[in-house]
Amino acid sequence: MNATTAWEPCTEERFWEQLGCLPPSYQSKGAFLMGEPYTHRKCKETGEIRGAYQGYRELYCAYFETTSEPVTRPEFIKLLQS
Repeated sequence: MNATTAWEPCTEERFWEQLGCLPPSYQSKGAFLMGEPYTHRKCKETGEIRGAYQGYRELYCAYFETTSEPVTRPEFIKLLQS
């Protein structure tokens, strides 16, 4: 994972707007990837060309975050584990 990828604060309104506008590409335990890829690029985890999406998560039912850059699904899953 790129050392520059991090979680950044976002508003609750932005979180719910993004979750509601399209079905998520991936969703797990209060976190999701936006339904449309921002771009396609080489995945830093698998080395394959994959869609890169904006990621979002909700923490403690009150704090909302977004990824600092578009991420692939494998990168997102790893970022959620860290």
